[in-house]
Amino acid sequence: MIKKFNPFQPNAPIYPGLFAGRLREIERIDEVLFHTKNGNPTYILIIGERGIGKTSLLQQSSLIAAGNWHWEEEDKHNFMVVHLSIAPDTTILDLSHKIARGIERAFKRENDSVTFFKEGR
Repeated sequence: MIKKFNPFQPNAPIYPGLFAGRLREIERIDEVLFHTKNGNPTYILIIGERGIGKTSLLQQSSLIAAGNWHWEEEDKHNFMVVHLSIAPDTTILDLSHKIARGIERAFKRENDSVTFFKEGR
């Protein structure tokens, strides 16, 4: 029996260079992003046992969505990626505030010159 090292550990996402073995999942995420970009959004649910690599897969997905990692040049996406955490007690109002703050942070990070003029410097 050949032993394989599992790089995934709970609460310790791996860096993209080590990410491997999720080709089918990555292709599905790329397909969902393609459909979303073309006006037909699709939703996915990522579930699995603790330490299986869900967080690492989501981090890889954000690289794909932002266009920082792609299969081929024509498949490159350009989504604004917003990271947020929700809990069982998160209300719709809380969620909308978190999304708004996340968009504002992402916009500021990606558009330093706009932020510079908006703040009146």
